[in-house]
Amino acid sequence: PGAITTPINAEKFADPKQKADVESMIPMGYIGEPEEIAAVAAWLASKEASYVTGITLFADGGMTQYPSFQAGRG
Repeated sequence: PGAITTPINAEKFADPKQKADVESMIPMGYIGEPEEIAAVAAWLASKEASYVTGITLFADGGMTQYPSFQAGRG
């Protein structure tokens, strides 16, 4: 799930140093919540997105655009 607060990441994000390291790679500056991803999915499934086709939509706080992530640090 990437940098999202989920059970799979609980141990890593419980360590303040590891959490801060991940947050330092996210331009938005914080680890996302499942509700934020759910909101994106709900929008994509909604009438408002009915004309959306063939896109890659990153819901990652900008992490994939950050040089540290691209260099393999993330």
